[in-house]
Amino acid sequence: MREKLSHPPINELIIGVYFNPPLLDIYSHHVGLLWHALRSRYPRIEQREPLNNLFLEAPNELWPMPRFWLTSSDESHLVQLQRNALILNWRRRNSDYPSFEPVKAEFDRVYESFEAFVQTINPEAPIKIERVELAYVNMIEPCDYWNSATDTSVVIPSYTPLASGTPALFSVHQTVVVDPMTSIATGVRVGNRVPDGSPVLNFDIRAVGTLDSATKNDSDNWFAKAHEMIGRTFREITSPTVRQRYWNRGG
Repeated sequence: MREKLSHPPINELIIGVYFNPPLLDIYSHHVGLLWHALRSRYPRIEQREPLNNLFLEAPNELWPMPRFWLTSSDESHLVQLQRNALILNWRRRNSDYPSFEPVKAEFDRVYESFEAFVQTINPEAPIKIERVELAYVNMIEPCDYWNSATDTSVVIPSYTPLASGTPALFSVHQTVVVDPMTSIATGVRVGNRVPDGSPVLNFDIRAVGTLDSATKNDSDNWFAKAHEMIGRTFREITSPTVRQRYWNRGG
């Protein structure tokens, strides 16, 4: 049974699909059509460099299409679009984490608008999903149970400091291949918060799947399984005491 926490430390949830072949029929001037469909929920639009600086050029194009950001009024939801990817980020902006299901439902609504948009541009354009990603970014600032890197094992019991002691800043990553299609990567790191420089503990759990010219339905099935895998991983690496005493207050 999945453990539901009333106050999880989730700072960001990322749901993404990546296309192959990339959608070279879409040009920058077309994106306004998609924004028109989403503008009531995402009133702000801006341009950014593509992820991994991957500019995918199309025929007869003077400037390659960038990545577009569409942001909700409260900045909690961000849609990212480039020729080979559609990504939805939920970000904590003075709001509680709504749970996976509402965020996934919003991704589905965005994808429906995106699919209609692509069909408007070119009804013959194939939308083939090659890679999928589900990631949870957790963040803990100084509090009752964590104040610095030396407290990391209180939250992540499996974390073992170096023989010379726990460094003030560190980063540890591990990737496990779960099945031929899916890998789970975990990352634990302590850094400094901007702008005041106070320490912050981040631990990420990221599931990445490699599919073969998949449909939206195929990706939905993968996301459901990945969600369960990430939940199990979260329970395995975090302290039961911290989960119950601090992340499940009133739960």
